[in-house]
Amino acid sequence: MLKLEHVGKQFKNGRHHKAVVEDISLDIKPGEFVVLLGPSGCGKSTLLKIMAGLEKPTTGTIMHDDMPALRPNQKRGVIFQQFALFPWLTVFENIAFALRLRKTSEEEIKKTVNRYCNLTGLTSVQHQYPHTLSGGMQQRVAIARTLANNSEIILLDEPFGSLDVQTRSQMQEFLANLWEEERKTMVMVTHDIEEAIYLADRIVVMETKPGRIKEIVVPNFARPRNPDIKFSQEFVDLKKHLSYIIQSEAMKAAWDSSKREAKKPIRIGINVWPGTAALHLGQDLGYFAEANLDIELVNVEKHAERHEAWQADDIDLLDTTLDTAVLLKETVPDLKIVLIKDVSYGGDALLARNEYKNISDLRGKTVAVEKGWVSHFFLLYLLHQNGMSSRDVYIADMKSSNIGSAIIAGKVDGGVVWEPWLSKTLELSDTHILADTREHKILYDCIVAKKSFLEQNPDLPHKLASAWKQSLQYLREQPNESEKIISSYVGTPQREIANQLQKLTFIESPHTSEILDKINTIQQVVLPEGLLSKEFDPQELIGY
Repeated sequence: MLKLEHVGKQFKNGRHHKAVVEDISLDIKPGEFVVLLGPSGCGKSTLLKIMAGLEKPTTGTIMHDDMPALRPNQKRGVIFQQFALFPWLTVFENIAFALRLRKTSEEEIKKTVNRYCNLTGLTSVQHQYPHTLSGGMQQRVAIARTLANNSEIILLDEPFGSLDVQTRSQMQEFLANLWEEERKTMVMVTHDIEEAIYLADRIVVMETKPGRIKEIVVPNFARPRNPDIKFSQEFVDLKKHLSYIIQSEAMKAAWDSSKREAKKPIRIGINVWPGTAALHLGQDLGYFAEANLDIELVNVEKHAERHEAWQADDIDLLDTTLDTAVLLKETVPDLKIVLIKDVSYGGDALLARNEYKNISDLRGKTVAVEKGWVSHFFLLYLLHQNGMSSRDVYIADMKSSNIGSAIIAGKVDGGVVWEPWLSKTLELSDTHILADTREHKILYDCIVAKKSFLEQNPDLPHKLASAWKQSLQYLREQPNESEKIISSYVGTPQREIANQLQKLTFIESPHTSEILDKINTIQQVVLPEGLLSKEFDPQELIGY
């Protein structure tokens, strides 16, 4: 038996703790099929991870056969929506993987794998590789691997969520038949009400914010179940009952959220750059909302317009570069950095015609930058590193998005370009990289605010950092899904996003000493150029 007593889970949110699930008490009997059902954000997946030992409860206890179950264990197998198969192994070898780790004999491996291939309908494809199979067949492999591992409890987190409607229906029938055959204890998370009714012995309906058990429903349908029961009046009535509960919980959550945040959103001025990726993820996936932040991302291309809007309080926060923050300090003395986001690693480059081999070859040549913005600073930095100044080149001032086209058209001898335009400019022009941020780690992205705004919103840096870290975690764990979301905002095909993201490093916990050192370096570059009238203590900029 799997037994949960008063289980709760809290996550730290800045200086506060947010309860995701609270006071969950539940006994799951051997051989029982239990479904966790509820609206998004009610903690279903968190509760399943606690059962699997992947998350530790903050309060309460969880026992399996009268033993604490706080760590992952062979007895509790987990199947996620993403199949997590080894693409370089055949179906047979994927199923055999855990058996080989346990030094099982080859004879026993063959016997076990063949049994579960036969049971799950995989015998004819056992020597194929996962990429040759449909989504439904790949999920069968994941299930067969868990069964072969001799898990007593099978925990399934939205296992059919990524499948089309027809395949999903087939997999529901497959799982129902498999349960009849094996009688393994199964606990499954789903949003699909029909799926829950068709498969479950008991449906645990959860309420939200925080997640608690609202009601336990027992579908009174004899087993084995025929898919035709979905058309029966009893099935339809139960579906209506559950739909009402779920909808009312979702409405309650939305109403509570709007009541908490009945004020104008916090507007962040951003520009086109892959470094904004995690901000878009935070908005799309609800991490800002979870941190009780109502964020609006305002895309303004020209830096002067962003700065003017910010200084006029039309924008509350500004996504900018560290060098620009240093320059802005002159006109906005109470400027504070609230988040260090990323550092460019090859995402910005000085391009030049192929005949120019060194930066010194650019003396007297025309170089395109956007004055007062990151491309301008990077050129000044490179000139400074080579004993030169802006007086040694002719600077053509133009919008960042136009620099690449000027280089391609041969109107300038070189220019500073960043992604997503950098790759395209290199592809279409007769130029090469003279210097980039792989060798010159100086271009940091940050979010700044005025001290007066932070005084009105003292928890903002902690909340923003919390949502940012969640976004980065999702980006690491779900790169493919992340790239799809980012692609829609950056306006670049998904196949190019992964390459662009490799050209920067996201920062989860900045080393303040490193940032202070970079601020000093920036000042040494811009002071001789007359862009800054006097040096200041770098610590004055830190607001996180």
